[in-house]
Amino acid sequence: FFFAQRYTLSQMRGVVQRVLSASVSLPETQTLVSSVGPGLCVLVGIDREDTMEDVKWLCNKLLSVRVWDNAETGKTWGKCVKDIDGEVLLV
Repeated sequence: FFFAQRYTLSQMRGVVQRVLSASVSLPETQTLVSSVGPGLCVLVGIDREDTMEDVKWLCNKLLSVRVWDNAETGKTWGKCVKDIDGEVLLV
């Protein structure tokens, strides 16, 4: 998935991947910086012109995007990361 805020001049971008687990470590020392279990891994690009409003928009979008199936209703793409108590790793 790729998100870009519409209808503004924002340059903020997010590339989203649904993951069972993800982590970030330093290549020189293999020191673990952060990790998550099931949820989203998001590569975020921010521009100097982006505002806190842009950040809030992207955060709300990431937390509400439905990329998991809902077994209760049988609906494909029926649950978001909040619904599954997932985690989000921003890189």
